[in-house]
Order: sequence, then C-alpha cells, then structure tokens
Amino acid sequence: MTQRRHSSNAWRSSPNHVDGINSLANCLRNAGQMEQAVEWFDRALALASNHPVALFNKGMLLIQMEQYEEAESCLELAVSLNKSNAEAWNDLGVARNKLGKPEQALAAYREATRSRGDFASAWLNRGLLEEQLGRLEEAASSYRQAIAADGRVGRCALPPGPPAQPPIHAC
Repeated sequence: MTQRRHSSNAWRSSPNHVDGINSLANCLRNAGQMEQAVEWFDRALALASNHPVALFNKGMLLIQMEQYEEAESCLELAVSLNKSNAEAWNDLGVARNKLGKPEQALAAYREATRSRGDFASAWLNRGLLEEQLGRLEEAASSYRQAIAADGRVGRCALPPGPPAQPPIHAC
C-alpha cells in the first residue's frame, strides 16, 4: 500500500507523468481494455485538463467506443489547443458526421486538409462526405487529392486536368 501511495503522489507531482499516464491509457486501448483506458485518460486530464495529446487520444478512443458526443467535446478542446493537429480535426469530422452534423463535419475535414495537405485519409473522408451531400465536383477533387497524397500512388498516375466526364458513379 505504501508503494501505491508513493506512485500515486509521483504522477500527481510531475507533469511528465501525464505523458506516462497517457501512454498507459493508449496501451490499454490497444489491448482492448477500453473502459480502463478511459479511466486513465481521465486521470491524465485531471492533472492537466488542457493536455492536447491526452484529449486527442481520448477522443479517438471514444469514437472507437461509439460515444460520439463525448468524443466531439474532447476533440473540440484538442483542436482549440492545437489548431494544426490535422488528425484531431479529421477525427472531429468523423464524430460530427456520426452525430448527423454533415456541414460541421465537412468544416472539420477542411481544417484537417488545410493543416496537412498530404493527409490522404482526411481528403478521402472529405470526398466521401462531399459525395453524400451531392457535391460531386468537390468530391472528385478531394478524391484526386487523396490519391495524390497517398505515398503508394505517384502524381504521374493521375491524368492531367479534369476528365471529360466525372469519374463518380452511383453506388
């Protein structure tokens, strides 16, 4: 019991331990122990409520757990603290899309692609939502950006200029 009290005091007294707690929570998430991971993210955030990495990681976990409203809250705070975190913007878009907020989701995907122009997943998510919204030209452009950003496909694989007919078909 003395050892536990000592370690408990240690992680409270040092901000570096917040990173360790965050890492432990990520490890638990990766091991499939979602509820325990949430508890550890909450401990990290109790020590440093504005820790953008812990907020982002908790938001990702909450998306995995399909707790989209809470994920949206975590990710909104994460991007307010680090506006250039493209991954957080992308995940915020995912949460908002799952909550039936397509325009807000699209705005988040735009921020993700603005923050990191080579973020293929964000371009793809953006294109998928634009297509769902009937914005086919925008979707085609986003898909092209996703293809160009994907390191497995070189820019030379893309035909120059827009195609004669949009490559989008009804599913």
